Amino acid sequence: MNVADQVRRPHLRTELAAIERALAQGKPVLGICLGAQLLAHVLGAAVRRNDPPEIGWYDLETTEAGRRDAVTASLGEIAPVFQWHRYTFDLPSGAEHLARTATCENQAFRYGAAAYGFQFHLEMDTAMIERWLGLPAYRDDLEAAGLGHGAEAIRDATAARIEAMQAAADAVFTAFLDQVGRPARRIVLPSR
Repeated sequence: MNVADQVRRPHLRTELAAIERALAQGKPVLGICLGAQLLAHVLGAAVRRNDPPEIGWYDLETTEAGRRDAVTASLGEIAPVFQWHRYTFDLPSGAEHLARTATCENQAFRYGAAAYGFQFHLEMDTAMIERWLGLPAYRDDLEAAGLGHGAEAIRDATAARIEAMQAAADAVFTAFLDQVGRPARRIVLPSR
């Protein structure tokens, strides 16, 4: 699905309204893939097809701003990331461009102090990738994309790259949560 599917998928309007409210309240926002496209759309940027689509593993290149950013700095200059998208977004006006791939210029941005859009899927693990590869609609999507690699190549790349991506994901998500804030005190429950 994509931003233009609001008529067929009315829950997208609810998500757009939630993003608008969070931004208006100055709350941190993290949009991943469609979430990044929704965030960009709320901020007035166009969402459009990406040609070619990106499905599988790609090298993410951070910009100078991305290497300085509190959330994305831990990605380093180049990081392996998992992708599955046919759409992308233009960079919203006033946003900081944080990362790109060779086939998709706008992979990450920050708007204001703590609103982030990531086109890529840092949240993935091997089991989730296998679930996606096992879904008939996703298999059809991969085949129709004509990218020159199939499910087996993605599985091989996953075995080689997932550990590095998960380490990066842990650092990036922890840094984002630090933007949300740390609890004033932690409650320690007694052991039973």
